[in-house]
Amino acid sequence: MSKHPDIHISAADLWAGATAEHAKQVVLQLQRDGYRAFHVSTPSDADIGSFVALVDAFWAAMLEVAETAVNEAARQQNAGALRLLQRAQETHNQIMQQQDEAQAVLQAAAARLQELDTINGRLQELGQAITQMQEPSP
Repeated sequence: MSKHPDIHISAADLWAGATAEHAKQVVLQLQRDGYRAFHVSTPSDADIGSFVALVDAFWAAMLEVAETAVNEAARQQNAGALRLLQRAQETHNQIMQQQDEAQAVLQAAAARLQELDTINGRLQELGQAITQMQEPSP
């Protein structure tokens, strides 16, 4: 006893426009796959149309699941890219803040150097004045 029931297939059981040759090819393939399939010339009771509709529904569901999975993967990838972009922006902002702080330190140092230069100039003037005072007068 076969584990599969007998399947009787005619061209009318397949799709609109299917020929007897199509039905024979389907039967041969089913037989190769281990089914007890037989070609008949009149529409059978197998209701292959329902089977085809089931297969179509299955593939439609598979495509929907695959599309959902692809969309979810794309969403996750986009979210990851957005997180990386946000981190890059935060890092850029920190660098700019540090650059501003460094610029302020440099400006303060430049101002201090200017003050020291002024003090140095006054000390040199004072030194020259002291030297002149220490020189004997003519």
